[in-house]
Amino acid sequence: MAFNSREAIEAAIREGNLEALEEKAYQCYGGGAFYPCDWAAAEECFLRLMQSDGADDRKGIWANTLGYIYYYGRANGGVPQYDKAFAMYTLGAACGLFESRYKLADMYLKGKGCTPNRHAAFCLLDGCYNETLDIFLKGGYSVPLADVAVRLGDFASLENEDGEYTLSPALHYYLVAKTAIEKRMEFDKQYGDESVARRIDAALERMAGEDAETPFITMLRFCFVEHHACVVTIEHEGNDICLTLKPLRSNDEEEPPKLMFTVLQERICVLTDELHALFNDVTRLFWASTDDTIVCDAVAEKDGAYYFLDRHRIVARIEAMTMGVNLPTENAVETADDDDADEETEIDDTVYRFASVEFEPGGKLFDYLCDDMNVHPGDDVVVLARGEEKIVRVVRVFTTLVDEMPLAPERYKTILRKA
Repeated sequence: MAFNSREAIEAAIREGNLEALEEKAYQCYGGGAFYPCDWAAAEECFLRLMQSDGADDRKGIWANTLGYIYYYGRANGGVPQYDKAFAMYTLGAACGLFESRYKLADMYLKGKGCTPNRHAAFCLLDGCYNETLDIFLKGGYSVPLADVAVRLGDFASLENEDGEYTLSPALHYYLVAKTAIEKRMEFDKQYGDESVARRIDAALERMAGEDAETPFITMLRFCFVEHHACVVTIEHEGNDICLTLKPLRSNDEEEPPKLMFTVLQERICVLTDELHALFNDVTRLFWASTDDTIVCDAVAEKDGAYYFLDRHRIVARIEAMTMGVNLPTENAVETADDDDADEETEIDDTVYRFASVEFEPGGKLFDYLCDDMNVHPGDDVVVLARGEEKIVRVVRVFTTLVDEMPLAPERYKTILRKA
């Protein structure tokens, strides 16, 4: 139900309309078209919703939002209310919300509102990671994979009892997080994404200069995330072999999932449709098929030999002097090179004006460049979305410098005109 005024919302609330109450709650949560930001009012509305006869799955979403209000003390003068946040995130997590699950992990890890439990924190994050990664590889770039992966990176970076930390997993998770946040901001930019991106970049900067390497067998195993089988095609060139591994589509998928793997020594994370594995100076080869393709669902390495398996049956065995992967650089997400860090760059001090717009009341906000100084919050403007002109509502207007922008200026769309 769409509401075109504050008065309409208030009238509907008096009649017991839960949609109107939810609309007011989310507009007060950070500010909206008809209500300014009012954390106390948002808390009151969400608590009323929790006590209503609304659907249980919606109550999980409202509990998650209340968790944020309590965790950051937004309605309590900035003083966190961790006990209340823990209770709300617990309900949100029980309802399956990814955000509640990783925020609950934060609380277990830091002992906020609960007794510290690192194992519980890891289990929550690991479960979220596997589920969001599976969705991400199928094209669901809106999922909070970046938020979860950066937390797993932080977890792996924690010192153990010997004062050491696990560098390779930490760097792997940070690189995955960087890929995930850039994809999300490209396809479905969300509130807070800039903060997540800065957190990831800071983590990668801390790890600059550290030595890490992705073993060849690990890169091959990335092809079998969530037990997907792959079709493997072999090409011969003299004494060298190139294997092309492509995931097979399962019965419930419209198309095969993507592959994503990290190459730690190159500081890159690659999102691609296929992996090209190179075996140079092959000394021994077994290929079960009479043609150039096989299907396999697992890979293993023993004593320098690489085994490709299909339902526990060996379908290929390769031994070679050297191995590697051919990186599809057009799909690689790469971190800044240390050698480039010292190069002088021209500073762009241009101030850019943006308008955050919503396509429906209380919906997600999208940032558009806005050069028209006559555009203000509450105005209706015309933008181009998916090739069509759409009328949207301006929620806020702000200015920023290029180094504070998550994307390059040319990657933003521009408001066409006032409606």
